[in-house]
Amino acid sequence: GTQPRDWDYNLPDGVTTRQITFYVDGGTPLYGKLFFPKGFQSSHRRPAVVVGHGINALSIGIEKYAARFAERGLVAMAIDYQSYGFSGSGSDDLKLLEADPTTDAQVVADKRLRVVVKRTNLNNAHEVDDYRAAISYLQGEPGVDPEAIGIWGSSNAGSVVIAVAAL
Repeated sequence: GTQPRDWDYNLPDGVTTRQITFYVDGGTPLYGKLFFPKGFQSSHRRPAVVVGHGINALSIGIEKYAARFAERGLVAMAIDYQSYGFSGSGSDDLKLLEADPTTDAQVVADKRLRVVVKRTNLNNAHEVDDYRAAISYLQGEPGVDPEAIGIWGSSNAGSVVIAVAAL
């Protein structure tokens, strides 16, 4: 699920989707995509599942699994962890590639400096928090049974869901 060639899938008949933003750690925005089964009505409660990706992957690479869960009657939510894909992050690594020539003697400085921004910051503890935030989001989603939410993980996320389940 890490390469664009792995991302292609057909949405099952009657399954609908909605992109959402949910939050972790007091405000870091995370990306999710909800998959609703055929005939979904918010007045009925359905079981749900949070679907997470592995290392250096994106939620788009596992959407096909979320679509299959929805085809079988569950509400599914594919997520990007913080610092992955469309999610924000408070933990991105931002480093200067050269010395900053500015000083405190100038109130305002306008300089061009080269920087490197590292995304996909692998942090299993953060991913546990991200799953828990996704579960909390689903507990408030109309049409989802808040007592029937499962978790599923691809690759490294298989070990993350064990930690989430333990909590």
